[in-house]
Amino acid sequence: MLEEFREWQLATKDSIDKWTDKLVKEALKQGEVGKAEDWLRKNKPTPSGDFHATTSEQFNTIVQTMFEDAKRELHKEVRKLRFKQNGDEE
Repeated sequence: MLEEFREWQLATKDSIDKWTDKLVKEALKQGEVGKAEDWLRKNKPTPSGDFHATTSEQFNTIVQTMFEDAKRELHKEVRKLRFKQNGDEE
């Protein structure tokens, strides 16, 4: 059972990474950085006002953090695109 649980943890971490990437790609479809940030902000789940650190509340926090990670990745992608547009390569 322990091995199965470890596999679940790894699969969950991989899923979180993939969903974060999908959030960045969806945000980039908005066409402008400000609109992309607005999209992420609008779709980010809100925390409950009464936090007791239950498993489901912590999961909600993980999902919120995915949106924050996506915002950071969005800015990295925008910088890469700007470098490419200016003829610079990383």
